Amino acid sequence: MADTPEWQKLHVLFVSCSRHKQDFYRDASARYRCFFPAESLNAEGVSASVVHIEQSVTLDLAPFDVIVVHRPTLNLATRLLLWRAGRLNIPLVADVDDLLFQPDVIDDLPAVCSGGMSKRVARTRVLGYQAALARFRFITCSTQPLRDELQHLFAGADIQVISNAVPPRWFAPWSPGPMPERKIIRYLPGSGNHDHDFAMINLALSKLMSAFPQVELEVFGPISHHYGALPSHRVRFRRAVPYEALPKIMHDSWVTLAPLVDNRFNRCKSGLKFWESALLGVPVVASPIPDIRRFDCSGLRFAADLNQWSEQLGTLLDIRQWRQAQLSALATAQAQCTTRSTAPLWHHFLARVVYG
Repeated sequence: MADTPEWQKLHVLFVSCSRHKQDFYRDASARYRCFFPAESLNAEGVSASVVHIEQSVTLDLAPFDVIVVHRPTLNLATRLLLWRAGRLNIPLVADVDDLLFQPDVIDDLPAVCSGGMSKRVARTRVLGYQAALARFRFITCSTQPLRDELQHLFAGADIQVISNAVPPRWFAPWSPGPMPERKIIRYLPGSGNHDHDFAMINLALSKLMSAFPQVELEVFGPISHHYGALPSHRVRFRRAVPYEALPKIMHDSWVTLAPLVDNRFNRCKSGLKFWESALLGVPVVASPIPDIRRFDCSGLRFAADLNQWSEQLGTLLDIRQWRQAQLSALATAQAQCTTRSTAPLWHHFLARVVYG
């Protein structure tokens, strides 16, 4: 029997610094940057584990060859982890998936834009992220614009882009169906602080829904119940649902929305709203952030102003265009957006960190 390749002998530890200490799987960032990569590595024969930063304090680090720390800050637990790993000569990788470390973009932070955080508090947090990242030689990130921002501040770091991706098990039980009779648009912001993004498209949705009385809107998540000019009898605001329940909610949508105000912070964000919908056979209309623009398919429609939002949605009322969009979105997402595509990147980079 052939010897096991060196990279398959790796023991990898992913450490999440999520604010959700007890159930940090429900943190989208922790899922995409810790749990899903670990799951894909384990499927390839690599030993990978996930813990919260608070759990790492009492964890025996000796069995691990490399430690990936997601969104590190210089709190006591992280300082201890860095010190212990250094004593054991275990290489460390920082992982980031949002522009949280650049003081120049404080005004663009969603929590600041929505009024949920003061600029003073935001600046303190941003500088904390920046100070933590300066301690790492190796960094992974989720988008190319994010890498460009990192390279500007940490020119000496070895930085690798590894895109977000979802495991096939998440969408496997669901098969794409015909164009739904009920034309339900769904918007699932996930995290909070997206009121300003939703407000940006409110008038476009009002225009569309006035012209087409069969169109409905469902919003899942922490969005203020601001109807504006929307027909309230065809709009429903619902609580956010667990991530594993999203396919059941989304699979019979007519189309989903991914609006983001155009600013420097959002231009670094991941295009995950595309594949979370496309893998279920549902077309998407989205703001044209760079990471989502890498997908070239008719099932992803870009909208940069109010007219484009209503026009792009309106074209999908044609059954032939909708069906073409559905098949195109599904094929593109299956080919590029699952952990089958990103697992080799994690393998290669972590092996290089450990073995040189």
